[in-house]
Amino acid sequence: MTNHRKPPQAYRNQDFLTSPKARALRILSEYMEPEARFRHYEVEDTIVFYGSARIVSKAMAEARLREAEEKGEDLDRPQKMVAMS
Repeated sequence: MTNHRKPPQAYRNQDFLTSPKARALRILSEYMEPEARFRHYEVEDTIVFYGSARIVSKAMAEARLREAEEKGEDLDRPQKMVAMS
């Protein structure tokens, strides 16, 4: 006699939910869950701040550029760092 277990429902199946095939569901949930919270608390407007920990200070970027120039290294990335800082 074979033991046939009913597979879990998709929304309870952690293996599926964490798989590459469920990526769209995870992305959608990152939109829908906050939206539900905003509606619950009657939030009508939000402000979003974008930033990056990858951007260094102007002084650090310029120092890195000088160092790359002195060592004869490729200057593309250090120049971009200066432009972004």
